[in-house]
Order: sequence, then C-alpha cells, then structure tokens
Amino acid sequence: MSPSGDRSTLHAPPLWRQLQLAARLLRGVQSGHSLTAQLQDVDGAMRPGVQALVFRALRWWGLARALRSQLAPRSPAALPDALLCTALGLLSSQDPPAYAPFTLVDQAVEAAKRDPAMRSSAAFLNACLRRFLREREPLLRQALHGDLAARWNHPPWWVERLQSDHPTAWAAILASAQQPAPMDLRVNTARSTVDALRQRLSAAGMQSTACTGAAVRLARPRPVQEIPGFAAGEVSVQSAAAQLAAPLLLRGL
Repeated sequence: MSPSGDRSTLHAPPLWRQLQLAARLLRGVQSGHSLTAQLQDVDGAMRPGVQALVFRALRWWGLARALRSQLAPRSPAALPDALLCTALGLLSSQDPPAYAPFTLVDQAVEAAKRDPAMRSSAAFLNACLRRFLREREPLLRQALHGDLAARWNHPPWWVERLQSDHPTAWAAILASAQQPAPMDLRVNTARSTVDALRQRLSAAGMQSTACTGAAVRLARPRPVQEIPGFAAGEVSVQSAAAQLAAPLLLRGL
C-alpha cells in the first residue's frame, strides 16, 4: 500500500516492473530518443506509474549522476547504470516521497534480478543503494560541492546562461523548474466557459482554480479521459503559461 494508504494502489503494477521500464526509458533519453515517443510504446496500464517515476527521476538526474560517480567511479553497463541512477534520483528527490527508501532499494534490486540484461548487476546495485542509505548526508554534501549539474539538476551551460541573462532571478527560475508541472486545461471558448468547466469538474470531484484567460488549473493531475468535455473537444491540455504566448505576440511583445 502507498504511504497515503490508498487501497487502489493494491492493484497497481509491481514497482519492480515500473522501475525496469523507467530505467529503459531513461537509457533511451540518454541515447537521444524522445521520451514522449518512448512512452507511447509503454502498455496503457503501466504508463501512468512509469511516467511519474521517470519525471521524478529526471528532475533529480544531475544529483543522481554525481552520487553514482561517488558510489561507482567506474560506470557499470548502460542499462544497470540507468537503473542505479533512476533509483538514486528517486531516493535523493526532495519531492514528497512516493515510496519508503527501503522499499525503493528492494524493488530496484528486484528489477535487476528479474531482467536478464541486468541480473549480474543485482548485487552491485544492492551494495551501492544500501551504502547510499547508510551514508546519505555525507554523500549528498560531497555530490553538491562545486557541481552545478548536481546542485541545480540542469546542464552547467544552461545554469551559466541563466546567471548571465537573469543575474537576480536565475536561482528562482531553476528552483521553479524543479517543481512538478501542474496540469492546466484550455477551455474551448467557442463551446464552453471557464465557469461552466469548473462547475463540471467540481461535480466530478476535481478541484480547480481559474488562471488567466481560458486556463483552468487542476489541483491534482487526472487522466484526460476522466476530464469532463475532453473527448468532445470542449477542453484540451495546455500549460497556462503557453496560453499567454499568442496574446502577447498579438500585442506586439
């Protein structure tokens, strides 16, 4: 059961299987493949959980890579390395924990054991991850010391560019980028209104707030098929910030 006690997770796909798929997707990203395209090939029942793990791990990927360099100076094979960094990203994440640390370690090792391509690395992964749990604070301090990618989880060239272009706001910009993206909706104003959509969302048990223009933000992301009016084209998914782009351009900005 999840930390929140949600009984629906009793029927969720096993975490070890989700970690296997997450590691393969992240390995693909490192090889230059689109994450969006790869996610389309994941079974529908597995996709939400795998996507959540991948997004969370990616937000802390710079730190995870720095930690892996301490725990294993010689890089393991590509796929076990991706699984190790996935687990380290999840364990070092400052997001609210989705799983207890020992559960993550146990299931990451199980993921390696059950995959022929990673089975021989299971003991290695177990040793690295359990060492991280024992020595978490000193390992984190060392990883963060003088390493821009580990500190900000963005490429150093991008951190330096922001520092140059936004000398007073660069840290706030990077900190904001580390937050999980909200789920914003765009109301098709030719067919509905913001108030009408919010009433329908409320009736369906979904809390929301009105943003600028035709944007509505859900308090908690939901599958699009559950959103009233989505199938009928009355609403679509689009960032509230992105919805400002066209009006600003039309105003000459």
